[in-house]
Amino acid sequence: MIAAIIRASSRKPALAILLAIAGTAFGAMSLQDLRRDVFPDLSAPVFNVIVQNAAMGAEELETEIAIPLEAALAGLPDVRRIRSTSQLGSSGAETRSCAPPRGRKIASPHPSGSSVASA
Repeated sequence: MIAAIIRASSRKPALAILLAIAGTAFGAMSLQDLRRDVFPDLSAPVFNVIVQNAAMGAEELETEIAIPLEAALAGLPDVRRIRSTSQLGSSGAETRSCAPPRGRKIASPHPSGSSVASA
């Protein structure tokens, strides 16, 4: 396949040069439309774990679910804070991380579409 493209390019060099110029122009126009990072997202990543069991009381949920869950979540990298609550039938843990967030703010480079949107 590549050998056939090379042979065709050597037989018709004007067409090969024209296709190369067209590809370069298309690439330059596409580069203008790329989204750019404008404002980094400074919020800390947060996730919640909720466990429900209607047959267990708040103390049982805390000793059998919440405390082992906190210990397991504390082993994750870059964990800054873990907060858990236990009520009748449900227990939850909120984990905040100090890892850099993955989401970014993106803005359009054109004046016609200058609004900021989340990516």
